[in-house]
Amino acid sequence: MEIHGTVGSKSVCARLDNTSVTLPSIAGPERIELLFVAFQRVSKRLKTCDVIWVGQDVFFQQTIPYKMEEAVRDHWKGPLYDIGLDPGPWKKWHRLSVKENWRIEDWEQLLLPNVEEDGSDSDWNPDDESHDSSDEEYLSDE
Repeated sequence: MEIHGTVGSKSVCARLDNTSVTLPSIAGPERIELLFVAFQRVSKRLKTCDVIWVGQDVFFQQTIPYKMEEAVRDHWKGPLYDIGLDPGPWKKWHRLSVKENWRIEDWEQLLLPNVEEDGSDSDWNPDDESHDSSDEEYLSDE
């Protein structure tokens, strides 16, 4: 599958296979065995989104048309993460992953949302509000 987009300011056509992506480089095509694929800045309101191709020793962030995102998701059969609208600090993360020899489980600790075990998101519950004052008290001055 061919994915047209940009890496930085350069137009790039990536070729996605079952377990790898091939990107053109100055020295010739570079084939990267992928650990996973991630998406960021995915929104129907935006014309583009970012796909991050992550290998053990290298990563590339490619900006692609939003309409290509679903096709990439359908084609790629490996681990896939959606990190939300805000871009992640991929250079920092990747530098740390190479230094500490991360495996996919280490990446998952970073990329998967934290889920609280008790399932509560907040202490506030609308049913627990006290009803000491009512609207009638404020309207009685008329």
